[in-house]
Amino acid sequence: GSETLQIVCGAANVDAGQFVAVATKGAIMPNGMEIKEAKLRGVDSCGMLCSSLELGFEKTNEGIMLLDESIGKLELGRALNTYEIFNDELIEVELTPNRGDCLSIYGIARDLATALNLNLKEPKPFKEGENVLGIGRILRLAAEKELNGLYNYRAIELKGQFQINLLLSLRLAQIESLGKNSIENLLSYATHSTGVLFNAYDLNSLSGEDEEFTINLTKQAHGETKVSCKDKFLSFSGIFQNDESKCKNDSKIVIIEANYTDPLVIANAKMYHKDQDEKTLYRSFRGSEPKLNLGMDFLLSIFEQIPNLV
Repeated sequence: GSETLQIVCGAANVDAGQFVAVATKGAIMPNGMEIKEAKLRGVDSCGMLCSSLELGFEKTNEGIMLLDESIGKLELGRALNTYEIFNDELIEVELTPNRGDCLSIYGIARDLATALNLNLKEPKPFKEGENVLGIGRILRLAAEKELNGLYNYRAIELKGQFQINLLLSLRLAQIESLGKNSIENLLSYATHSTGVLFNAYDLNSLSGEDEEFTINLTKQAHGETKVSCKDKFLSFSGIFQNDESKCKNDSKIVIIEANYTDPLVIANAKMYHKDQDEKTLYRSFRGSEPKLNLGMDFLLSIFEQIPNLV
């Protein structure tokens, strides 16, 4: 920047060495407020450190918005609107109930490619590294015949807790899918991007002291599939996941499940389940993406891009 300014801020997440969004004297905020010099607790303040809400975006965190290089190279004094994420156009698509195939970025791209006779750029297949554990070494599947769905399982080992970056936070907040669980946030992002439905289970909570465990897939009376491990109920595919089976932020080994269930089965079975996940059911009832490898590869590539995580 061209000068050094003193700015008073009471946000709890302010710390030294951060890159933050600053509104200087004369700036007009989205709510119409003009930034002026002021005295706060007797100290001169020449601007404001901004939260995402104050800048007209959805809420991404408590306190001021912390910038990171997921949005681009950070440079002191650079105008925030020169970063693409802050100077972008949002397209809101309203779909009829029979177009569940378009409830994702991939689905919309596929439909446009077909309509306009364009080539569709498919996501790159994920190349497994050391972070993706041999699923057969720790997990066995016991599946009944003639299930009304598809399944894909992978296991990854996490080195520690993490927070998703600002780019993903802004995108998830925009679609009202940003939560406090970082693993669940990545699943939501992969679903929004590819249309594939996911569940994630904590290996330790499932297997206890056992080195190997079995996930059972059983067909229920109304055609839906129950996922369980020993005596623990994990989920009804496409309807809801048991909260106790979900990963925590400190989970070490995560079992990721991509699943697809025939929407006609969901339409019949959902009325028999009091517990339902509205966002999951909204997709599965209309037909989620059945190309599970596509979604799983996309999700694993996101995990791999997070520094020092896997």
